[in-house]
Amino acid sequence: SVSAPAVAGNLLVFGDGMHQDSGGILHCLAADSGRPVWQLPLPGDLIHLEGTPCILDGKVFMGGGAAGALAVELDKAILDGKEVTKDEVAKLQDEKWKQLLAKFEEAKKKDPDLAVPPTEDDLLKPAPKRLWTKGEKKWHVDAPINAVGEQAFVCTSFLDKEKVGERAIHCLSAATGEPVWSQELKLNPWGGASVLGDTVVVTGSTVGLYYSELKGSKGIVAAFDRATGKPKWSKDIPAGGIACAALADGLAVTTASDGKVRAYSLTDGDRRWIYDAKSSLFAPVAIAGGVVYLGDLVGKIHAVDLKTGTGKWILDLATDPAVKAPGMVYGGVTV
Repeated sequence: SVSAPAVAGNLLVFGDGMHQDSGGILHCLAADSGRPVWQLPLPGDLIHLEGTPCILDGKVFMGGGAAGALAVELDKAILDGKEVTKDEVAKLQDEKWKQLLAKFEEAKKKDPDLAVPPTEDDLLKPAPKRLWTKGEKKWHVDAPINAVGEQAFVCTSFLDKEKVGERAIHCLSAATGEPVWSQELKLNPWGGASVLGDTVVVTGSTVGLYYSELKGSKGIVAAFDRATGKPKWSKDIPAGGIACAALADGLAVTTASDGKVRAYSLTDGDRRWIYDAKSSLFAPVAIAGGVVYLGDLVGKIHAVDLKTGTGKWILDLATDPAVKAPGMVYGGVTV
């Protein structure tokens, strides 16, 4: 799984599968016990659930590669053809677990060498209540869906090798999945859409998360009107813009594979500052308290002033005596 969990109350929701896998499962677990609440298997070629789910108003929005974009109920599931709530599922799982333990104890009395203890795979497997699916076998949605208010913003990519999908951003009704507007994109939007106020910002890249293919990669940052999809501005980048943009204080802050962090005015796209991390960047930044935080591909964490782009400090995860953890940072910092 490369899908970071989305958290809502006592529930964790995440997908599994990567590009080389055929099929994936959308999981919902109880955070306190780890027991399954529901799961949605999605079989098929080029189907994988790589992005983080988005949870809004009791709905889970998820991209599934060739499965397109889909929405399911968070708190409701279907078991044996009947609709059940998450609390009812928890009670049923408790009862099932007691039954499994009882069978195990009985088996131990008969033949302890052959008795096999139960696992969570033996529990019930309810399915979530599905609301809608769009773009199945037409889009390729690896990026997280961003649901804001009554809109769900879906970014779909075109796979050059397989010749499937399309490069576009779609604004859908969060309630029904019906289209509101769509815009073609020049490059694949692997990071997904970011939204602030009346502006939607999408980054794009000629390369995905492949370190050996970064040479000569290109990127783009584009802004659209949230209500109509009308383009506001677009900027080319001399490197891949793989991660989503972070939006705050009138700025769109992006990372790129050339190691540069760039901040653009949300209003007109004017570049306000640039910071050089001196190592390639795959992950998005986090913004908190007027500071931009980011991790690079040599395992350094950077803090940068949001207003000026001036570096504040760098922590080397590989050499710092309190950490000593070498590695490449692929996921965004959380503050």
